[in-house]
Amino acid sequence: MKRYFAHIGFSAAVALLVLNTVDINLALVLTIASAVMFLTSLILPKYRQEKVFPVCFGSVLFACLLFLTVYYSAVVPSTVLGGKEAQTTFYITSLAQKTDTYYIYTAKTESIIFNGAPQTLKIRIKSAEPLFIDTYTLVTAKLKYYTIGNTSFSSFGYWGKGIYLTAHISDIYSVGGNVNPIMSTILELREDIITTLNTSVKGD
Repeated sequence: MKRYFAHIGFSAAVALLVLNTVDINLALVLTIASAVMFLTSLILPKYRQEKVFPVCFGSVLFACLLFLTVYYSAVVPSTVLGGKEAQTTFYITSLAQKTDTYYIYTAKTESIIFNGAPQTLKIRIKSAEPLFIDTYTLVTAKLKYYTIGNTSFSSFGYWGKGIYLTAHISDIYSVGGNVNPIMSTILELREDIITTLNTSVKGD
């Protein structure tokens, strides 16, 4: 029995690893191929009696179906916003991460005024200047959305965090209303600690 669980785990893990590095068209081909192999292993007595073949191909098929379910239920609905501008109400949930050209924030949307778009999304906001907005404070602004990669691998881990869109902020219409004072206080404390360390400890 333990060996079968090892086959199931290894087959599903390898399948998910491959699926996260290829585009959706190839993922569909792999799903069809795994379904054919699974049915073949059940029909042919030689492979059915071995049991390991149906177990492995069934595990691969399950992994493919799981991947496609997540892709079409989470990724595809978000892509309707790719390349579009929309008035969005959101709140920032992280401290800024500074790169050479941008300040990057993680945020969650409350509402998006765009036909057919999901309303609550986890997004990444990029801004050339720091946003002097308190975390967990509702903001209404115009955002320009872009998709992050076309595979989980090319998203550099953002798909794994449930983030499928990057947004550039332009016009801010209103700011106000704290949605989570406790988390906001925790992030303020974290920022104070980081600032203290950066000013007190010099060099690498």
